[in-house]
Amino acid sequence: MTDGIARIPGFIAGTWQLDPAHSDVCFVVGPLVVSKVHGRFDAFSGTFVTDENLARASVNVSIEAASVNTHLPVHDNQVRSADFLDAEHFPNITFVSTAGREESGQYCVDGDLTIRGTTRPVTLDLTVNGFSPDTFGANRASFSTRPRSTGTTSESASTPRSPASTTRCCSVTR
Repeated sequence: MTDGIARIPGFIAGTWQLDPAHSDVCFVVGPLVVSKVHGRFDAFSGTFVTDENLARASVNVSIEAASVNTHLPVHDNQVRSADFLDAEHFPNITFVSTAGREESGQYCVDGDLTIRGTTRPVTLDLTVNGFSPDTFGANRASFSTRPRSTGTTSESASTPRSPASTTRCCSVTR
């Protein structure tokens, strides 16, 4: 696969900044007893580099752990605590891509996710929502990602007690 992402209508190669006003970094933890906890991180930044050759594309995202927001302060304080994210000692969660590829028509981004100083490889399934100019004259691109399911729970059992972050939708400007 040498032309990869260039087949996307309106594709624009370049370096893009994550637009926090039009992006979400969300997570779901559960089930906890009988329900799931849904939340998001309110402070994050990132850079996306798009290239016609997916091997040269990259993603680098930093999330402020203390910005966790479950809409329930007691949960937020618990997730920030040393029991989960330990935001006091590990203020940032990072994702740095290591490879991009296409598999059976699906785009994938491999990378290193670091939570609480522990780095684990993850694969994100990527959907490219589109490229277009915005009303202010800048170019805008939109992507959605979700972690690829491993089909087992043994991985999550061995990780520190912390939620997995998921960028549901992100918009980037250039």
